[in-house]
Amino acid sequence: MKKWLRIFGTLLLFGLFLSACSYFRAEKKAWNPDGTFIIEAPSYLHKNSKLSEGAALQLGNLDKDLFFVLRKTPLDSLESKFPEAQLSDYFILHQDNLLEKLESPSVTGPDSLKTAFMDGVSGNIVGGYDGNLLHHKLILLKDSLYCFQILYWMPEKLWDTYEADLNEMVNSLHAQ
Repeated sequence: MKKWLRIFGTLLLFGLFLSACSYFRAEKKAWNPDGTFIIEAPSYLHKNSKLSEGAALQLGNLDKDLFFVLRKTPLDSLESKFPEAQLSDYFILHQDNLLEKLESPSVTGPDSLKTAFMDGVSGNIVGGYDGNLLHHKLILLKDSLYCFQILYWMPEKLWDTYEADLNEMVNSLHAQ
């Protein structure tokens, strides 16, 4: 009888452990806002249309102060405006725009980035905004048709908690 109780107890603990692991893993939701790309986002991010006018995708979680914006620009449009520019040049333009809005910003990057489907550049910017210390990640990726500009941000204290989920999200981005 004790042997069966021990086996049952071990199986019960193992089952609790497995369910706890799945509890902490964020469920994913696929977003395909305009039919040209797909990205998988954690289910705790919800559509938000007030973050950046004209963005292809805007997601956020107001309770966590966590936000994600994706813009896309046709490559031929960029190349006609900036014929000799590289992706890192576009990155610097976006970074400079963000730096103007932050108090005492610090920057790391740009660094090369390779996702499952695209190549790009990324960098981190930490700075104050409206009295809060925010951590931003700026990413530019390109495929054969588009340049995707991605910016996500959150309070610095939450960075270690949510960075991996958002990096997975960026890695899932691909053309439709």
